[in-house]
Amino acid sequence: MLSISRHEFNTATVVHISLHSQIPSMRCLPPSPDSQDGAVRRSELCYDVILHIVRELNDQELLAITWTCKQFREDGIKELLSRGVHLKEDKITSFHTLVTASSERFWWLRGLFLQGPPCRDTGTLNHLVELFNGALNLRVMMVRDLENLLSLDNRIAPALANLLRLRQLYVDVGGNESYNLVQSLLPRLAKVSIEFTDTERVFYLGELLVHSSNDLTELHVSGASFANHNSRFLQINTLVIMSGETPLLADLISAFPNLRVLQMQVYDDFWPDNTVTDNHHYHTQRAENAIIQERDHWQHLDRLSIGVPGLYTFGITCPITHLIVRSIDADKLSALTSALSDYHPACLELEFGNSFEFVPLPQALPAPIIPGLTHFSLVWNLKGSPLDYNPTNDLLALLRPLRIRCLMLYLRDMRSDLVESMLTSNVLVDQLIQTLTQTPKTLTQTLYTPIQTL
Repeated sequence: MLSISRHEFNTATVVHISLHSQIPSMRCLPPSPDSQDGAVRRSELCYDVILHIVRELNDQELLAITWTCKQFREDGIKELLSRGVHLKEDKITSFHTLVTASSERFWWLRGLFLQGPPCRDTGTLNHLVELFNGALNLRVMMVRDLENLLSLDNRIAPALANLLRLRQLYVDVGGNESYNLVQSLLPRLAKVSIEFTDTERVFYLGELLVHSSNDLTELHVSGASFANHNSRFLQINTLVIMSGETPLLADLISAFPNLRVLQMQVYDDFWPDNTVTDNHHYHTQRAENAIIQERDHWQHLDRLSIGVPGLYTFGITCPITHLIVRSIDADKLSALTSALSDYHPACLELEFGNSFEFVPLPQALPAPIIPGLTHFSLVWNLKGSPLDYNPTNDLLALLRPLRIRCLMLYLRDMRSDLVESMLTSNVLVDQLIQTLTQTPKTLTQTLYTPIQTL
């Protein structure tokens, strides 16, 4: 049975399409010819249909179906575990009760996201240890406050170290026990995210990564030092630096020569002076980085996500396909204009303002002089804009000179009355199509997405 419903959420209209499948009762199925004493046996076709329905259910519906009959309980729990489980510290015992009619069921667990260490209750710890010992097919694990978790029971570390099929790990490291565990798990990991939380200790990333294997291709790190190590990690192609010490470009190129994706979230925090082009420190490092890249540089970056100070200071010379510049404020506009003239991406994404500050758009960008630019994305935070402000004219003035094939436009935190006006009149989209390109047919995609709240 197919049902279609229309819902109004302020100015947004959502059409919801859902498929309601009537699951046949086990007792309604005719007995199999070879059944004994009238015992019910499902046909292979019926079982395939039921498995398909189970896979389409959300987590709450899966939990509900596990109480209907024994077989649905088995199928529902297997599907739930294979999707991954987000487990709060106070739900460990109830989760254990749901799953452990047979300890073999933990084998189906593929992802575990433990949101906090449990209490020191003996029963809860026993259940958690049994979970770790049984989840031998676990592929993805996220644990918050790992150091505290390991201190609760000396059986936990050996159980985690025995997860031989683990491929992705998301943890924070706050001491020796968690550091040693991560070190032992690294040889089997393909993706790892580590937040070093002990601010009294310097964690040298290179010393830890020497224990990794050639399978490790993606690294997310926070609070580590990139200095004092001469190793080269040729297999890592994706690096996300979330926070911590600002790395030198020379250290990054030396340690990760085959990098294809670089995302940095530290530059905006560690450069106190936003007036980039007037700061002697920025000029000095920019000149040094230019000399460094004459000797050693990346071949190509598929994606670079960075703030304006990092974009200006690094001055990366290799080709970049997709460039993302975040958190642009009024003080950084001159540096943005200067820096963009050195880059030639095919895709450019600019984010103006943030959730705390409204930043007017500049009157012009150097985007028209960027050779090969075909895709342009603009993220504009309008929270805090004047009550009588209408962004249409400023958007058109900024975007009109562009000659691109694809435009993606995101207007965040726009006033509800303005959203209503722009949606009903459609002035902005109509004028963009007319002015962005000489031939409107070359504009392959226009995405206009006003978002009132995030």
